[in-house]
Amino acid sequence: MELGFTLAYAVTMIVALQGNILLIYIVWRKRETRTLTSFLFVNMAIADLLIAVFQMPFSMAHFYVSEFTGAVGNLFCRSVMYLVNVSMTASIFSLVVMAFDRYFVVIHPLKRMIWFRRAKIILPIIWIASWTLMAVTPFSYMAEDSLGK
Repeated sequence: MELGFTLAYAVTMIVALQGNILLIYIVWRKRETRTLTSFLFVNMAIADLLIAVFQMPFSMAHFYVSEFTGAVGNLFCRSVMYLVNVSMTASIFSLVVMAFDRYFVVIHPLKRMIWFRRAKIILPIIWIASWTLMAVTPFSYMAEDSLGK
């Protein structure tokens, strides 16, 4: 059973890494693709890469090692869960910004929302908000002690 899940996770990680890196590479190399929407897709790709690099190996290891205890276990658990929550929040905020962008483009095509449509402004706001809102995560997770303490 664990071997099947490990294989599925490994395939998913490889596909996620390749697909997201390819998206980032295309936007980086092709100047004509550099729009707010493509930068938001790159932002989501970076968030997905964080999941593929940090959370998925942790989940695979959890199939074989069910206990992460002690100070290292707590630090590992808290930091991985923090990164997972930050990346999910950044991905969700990117989708929300895309929805607002499409709304303003369709409903108010002649109004200019200059600050809203600048990737250099909105992308740091997304990540800072994600880091800030998820700052409670390291304090809310703790690795369980095997003795049930």
